[in-house]
Amino acid sequence: LNPLPARLPFLLDFLVRRYPRNRRCVLLASLPVLGTLLSRLRSPYLDGTSESPIFMTAIIGAQASGKSFLNEMYSLLAEPMLQDDRESMRREQEYKEKVRRAKNSKQQPELETFPVRCLPANVSNTQLLKRADQNGGLSVLSFAPEIDTVVRSCKAGAWAQKSDIYRIGFEAGMYGQDFASENSYSAVVQLRYNLLFSGTDMAMKKFFQNVENGMNSRFCFAQMADDRGQKIQFKPHDSKKIKRVEQEVRRLYELGSDPNPENT
Repeated sequence: LNPLPARLPFLLDFLVRRYPRNRRCVLLASLPVLGTLLSRLRSPYLDGTSESPIFMTAIIGAQASGKSFLNEMYSLLAEPMLQDDRESMRREQEYKEKVRRAKNSKQQPELETFPVRCLPANVSNTQLLKRADQNGGLSVLSFAPEIDTVVRSCKAGAWAQKSDIYRIGFEAGMYGQDFASENSYSAVVQLRYNLLFSGTDMAMKKFFQNVENGMNSRFCFAQMADDRGQKIQFKPHDSKKIKRVEQEVRRLYELGSDPNPENT
């Protein structure tokens, strides 16, 4: 493997020092979350096109190998988005109650949108489309600490389209549906979808069993160190550094949410 850079930006350096035995896993696992934070960032590709920061990462580890570090890392990096999501979902519940109370009234509540960007990995296709449509072009993110959740959600019916959606989301392609029913959500959006999955080797094989569907080439894979029976190596938090991390994450979030692309 190629050696890691001798120097890393403060945020990444903080993360890899926190978990020194799994530096590569930490770096790769951070990419989908950072890509979502920096949603409006664009960079030129080799062919001159402008590309979005979209990453899909799969962390492979044996049972009790310390994969739970992902929960802490995810909570730390995604916190600004999670805060916004909680507020949006609170307002959404209030709106649904308002609609319910006005069910038989002539005057219905005005239509409102509720941006939510951090989605459960088993989100339905229609709900995914709704969230992506109401995000104003920002990317969405799904984190599955156990990839078995994803495997179960991709088995049958409408869920079987999930692999298609993942491939579209990696390419920032157009995704949508158009139903006649008023109870369904119809829209066409440019989908940008970041994914972070983790699981055992056996569970990963269940998800990536079709080598011809293109999913393998879209994911970055990293293997956890086998620390079964050993004390997991990590460094305790420094409150001053945590504060700086939170400030840095907030700065990246504001930068990536800027509606003026030229500012990024």
